[in-house]
Amino acid sequence: MLIKILSLLLGLAAISLALQCYSCVLTYGDNTCLDNPGAVQPGPSTVDCVQGKDCCTIVRGDHLEMKGTPWTFQRGCRPNCTKTGVYEVEDSTNVFYRTYCKTTLCNIGNGKDPLPCPSGYDLVEGYCLKVSVDYLNVKKTVTFEDAQTLCQQSISTSGKWKSNLAFHIDDEKLQAIGKHIFDDLPAEMSGLVFWVGGQKLQDSWKWINGDLIDLSSHIWLPGQPVPSENNRRMQLVPADQINKRFYATSYKYETPRGLPSYVCEATY
Repeated sequence: MLIKILSLLLGLAAISLALQCYSCVLTYGDNTCLDNPGAVQPGPSTVDCVQGKDCCTIVRGDHLEMKGTPWTFQRGCRPNCTKTGVYEVEDSTNVFYRTYCKTTLCNIGNGKDPLPCPSGYDLVEGYCLKVSVDYLNVKKTVTFEDAQTLCQQSISTSGKWKSNLAFHIDDEKLQAIGKHIFDDLPAEMSGLVFWVGGQKLQDSWKWINGDLIDLSSHIWLPGQPVPSENNRRMQLVPADQINKRFYATSYKYETPRGLPSYVCEATY
């Protein structure tokens, strides 16, 4: 019985850590995979990959004399992937486009244009991010809970996009966030502290979707997180101006307090 319970728990953990990607192939006379991958029949039109390691992908090929009409097109996932973005390779007869992204069902679009993001969000290394700059104008801080609500309300609820505080942050995503703040936002932003979607409740650090956070990850500032205390929230603090680097730290949240800014992430 114990073995069965452990197997079930491991299975549930594997499911919670899955990166879901569209998976389909363009077929003659049927453009559903290209135009509406969620409607491909017979279903399911998705595949579970490994969160934090794999990429959702699109591979597209056009003849040079017929650009705009793919002769091959496929959505899926690539294991142990370190790339993000859209890459173009051309030979004497064809042009191939390869798209890599790392959020749930992100491999949408036509495979040759940059991946779309909701209005107000920036495409940053394959992630749709929005960093609040309101503090520069109103000098008012926001609590962790208010930041969550503001992220959720930042896009229309009528579409397929959802938004919350950025989560499933690995070293690659952390570097992308840091570079975006330093390079693309007003200079004052690089000295602020930001809420992101991690918290410790009832002895476990978890992302806001319930998945466990890796406490040995390089996203943490040395000496963090504090191991013995509950009711904590994750914040990003500037730690290396030269390398445009932020690190995660934990904040004791017995009395809710505000931070100047927060990072939202939209997923499809």
